[in-house]
Amino acid sequence: MQKVYQNELGPQPVPLTVPGQVIDEEDMYFLDADNGNDGDGDDTDEEILNENEDSAQEQRPTQKKRVTRVELNKRARRKEQEKKETEVKKKQKLSKGIDSLPDIIQEIAKEDEEKHKRNIRRIVAKQERLKARPPRLGRHKFEPAPIQVPLSEEITGSLRKIKGCCTLVKDRFKSLEKRGLVVPTAKTKTKTKRLHTVHYSSKEYRSYGLSCLTDYGEVESGGFIDWDSLVAFTEAQYLFRFNPRNVPSRHFSSSPSPFSKRDELSIEEDAERKIGWLLKSIFVGTAAFVGYQFFPYMGDNMLRQSVSLLHVKDPFFKRSGASRLARFAIDDERRMKIVEIGGDQELLIMLEAAKDDRTRKAALKALAALSQSDEALGALHLAGAISVIKSIPDSSEEAEIEKFKASLLKRFQDLKYENSS
Repeated sequence: MQKVYQNELGPQPVPLTVPGQVIDEEDMYFLDADNGNDGDGDDTDEEILNENEDSAQEQRPTQKKRVTRVELNKRARRKEQEKKETEVKKKQKLSKGIDSLPDIIQEIAKEDEEKHKRNIRRIVAKQERLKARPPRLGRHKFEPAPIQVPLSEEITGSLRKIKGCCTLVKDRFKSLEKRGLVVPTAKTKTKTKRLHTVHYSSKEYRSYGLSCLTDYGEVESGGFIDWDSLVAFTEAQYLFRFNPRNVPSRHFSSSPSPFSKRDELSIEEDAERKIGWLLKSIFVGTAAFVGYQFFPYMGDNMLRQSVSLLHVKDPFFKRSGASRLARFAIDDERRMKIVEIGGDQELLIMLEAAKDDRTRKAALKALAALSQSDEALGALHLAGAISVIKSIPDSSEEAEIEKFKASLLKRFQDLKYENSS
């Protein structure tokens, strides 16, 4: 290897061949003659000879340097040496990579562990956010109401004299939405139609006004005195061109108006329109009332909402949830859905913790509706319904409580659950 570098970096040897031009013997004689006759020739002859020599040199082809065998061998040896060096470098790099495999495996394990921890933190943070937020019941998210700030006129010196919430119903409704007892709603944006404006020239405007006047016979009757009245009537016709019966009755002179019959027709149509709106409002109200009556039958989402009402401390919401479950328990499939959600246990807890007869009556009514299914009755027996029903005190005011108790205990006796307990 050192010899190769020494040959490459050392001084170049004397070349065996020297680049040059071959001169014939005849040309050499002429050159000798020119050198011998220095003073005989004229200046013109010398110039001509110089020009001929220059042209001859230009016409002669340039000879390329021939590559020797030694140079070719050097190039071949250099290429082989470079290939060997690259192969050695590849082997060294591969050996280093193999030696560093344990470190690479440790780094990959650390990255995987960090990713796993990051995913766990993300999941926990998401669960905490979902716990802090109100539950998602419908298609719309819960939007909190804006903060109510009293005006400068309402601010007084003491806190006792400050007015309370001005929109108490809205505040309570937002509270129900936040606790997941009512499905949140969103405001619907009304779409406004854009009017298409038409621009007329002054000549078209005047011709339009004259045509309107001739149509209604105002020129013949002499109702318009000057050009201003004509322009006013034309504007009215232009504004109400899509619905000409809505043109306001305007008398421009003391002459009898030809629009008296038209005004009467417009008044009658307005009255009919108002009656139509009244009938529509009555229909919407009845539809809303019927929809509220059949509201619990609108899917599993409303069923879960009815069960969630049993968790509320207020007995009014508990009674409404129990009444919804009683109306929902029509067939065995729906009764088993209530049992799967846990409605039977919640009803028993509600019945055991009830402090008034109305709440006991609503709970017993829902349990009686569930007891129509044998599988649901078995689930009630496993939940300890017999002992809870027997522990209810008798009520002299509410006869239906005793009726529901007797029917439930009879159902348990028919299926021989009371003897096994």
